[in-house]
Amino acid sequence: MTPSTSGGTDPPSARAAGTKASATSADGRWVYTLYARPGGTPFVHALDTTRGVAHCIGIPWRSENQNPLWRLRMSVRDGGRTLSLHWPSGRDFLTVTRGTWRISRPAAAAGSGFPWRMVGIALALVAAAAVAVLGRRRPLRLRHVLPLGLVALLVVPAALADGGGAPIASEGVLAPGGKVRYLTLENGRATTVNASRLNGVVIRWRDLRGRWGIPGVTVDGTAGGLSGDGRTLVLVRSQTARVVTRSVFQAVRTSDLAPVRRVVLKGSFDFDALSPDGSRLYLIQHVSQRNLSRYVVRAYDLARGRLLPGRIADRTQRGWVMAGYPVARATSAGGRWVYTLYARPGGTPFVHALDAVRGVAHCVGIPWKVTEQNPLFAMWLSVRDGGRTLILHRPSGSAYLAITRGTWRLSHPGAAARTASGSGFPW
Repeated sequence: MTPSTSGGTDPPSARAAGTKASATSADGRWVYTLYARPGGTPFVHALDTTRGVAHCIGIPWRSENQNPLWRLRMSVRDGGRTLSLHWPSGRDFLTVTRGTWRISRPAAAAGSGFPWRMVGIALALVAAAAVAVLGRRRPLRLRHVLPLGLVALLVVPAALADGGGAPIASEGVLAPGGKVRYLTLENGRATTVNASRLNGVVIRWRDLRGRWGIPGVTVDGTAGGLSGDGRTLVLVRSQTARVVTRSVFQAVRTSDLAPVRRVVLKGSFDFDALSPDGSRLYLIQHVSQRNLSRYVVRAYDLARGRLLPGRIADRTQRGWVMAGYPVARATSAGGRWVYTLYARPGGTPFVHALDAVRGVAHCVGIPWKVTEQNPLFAMWLSVRDGGRTLILHRPSGSAYLAITRGTWRLSHPGAAARTASGSGFPW
């Protein structure tokens, strides 16, 4: 992407843009500021305070909703030569090289310079070709497998570098235990689903017809799709239409990545969660095409292949209107409790607590005194005390509040700290 350069120090369209994050080089010379630009392209304003010149770098952003930019952080690396835009988890969204102002995607910027994952997938494809040739009892020659290996090395990097936010988690999802990652790669009109170790070595893979992806569960693309026992993976059909009239999901058995159930539904549905044993799929059904933040939660019986009647709602708060944007997610060990923080412009933000075993939910309103809810997009969730306490964190990591499961009572950080200490006496 070619940046625009100005001789002054003010960013273009500053009145229409909002500051989201900033970073400064170690010597103070370069000042970087990320701007959201509703109705336009978000950008980074790079100011050389020594020479008094600036560069504006457009940020690739496919969605009209720029609220997730609030979650991005900025840091300067490599002795000031690289600017990183990353999520609170530390995962890179993209990097910008100073001077050339070129943008790189996470696959190109992450880890070591050697593409172990790409080579692993390429070798897997070469091995598959070898098996196919040997199965026909023909002698295996280099000319049989070399073309496929070259194609793999060309196609895989492009697929890995293709970013994207929710509902597709472009970096895949980790299995329970964190030693295996499931990833999807587009391969023409098909999709390669693979399971790989953290060093990139592919341990199994399978091609599925159609274009599938790992579902995201928040606006920043936090990955979902895997059951608590790690045996079932649900993929979502990639959507390009603005108005979705048909939603398709594919349940896959992780032991061999074989498809076991395809779910086809009329209307606009997104993945929400899976029961720990993978028998029940929870879905977000959008009830308005004009306002996609309005939704209800539905359950689908994967064993019987049917959408269950009714909706999953908090029975104690029948007047609660389900609307908002999912900005953070946490799940208890084993996958029974699924917590989602929702921002709700014009209303009360809340945490949706889903019991994925019983199929019931609780909505817990979050005290928020100001109208502006954008800071919520930078907060995150964690589960503590053996799953009994949910903590809502500020970007710094400090606790904003705590929620006790069962009673659903809110407490402030001081009370949460006393609860976590294990002592009942209020020292």
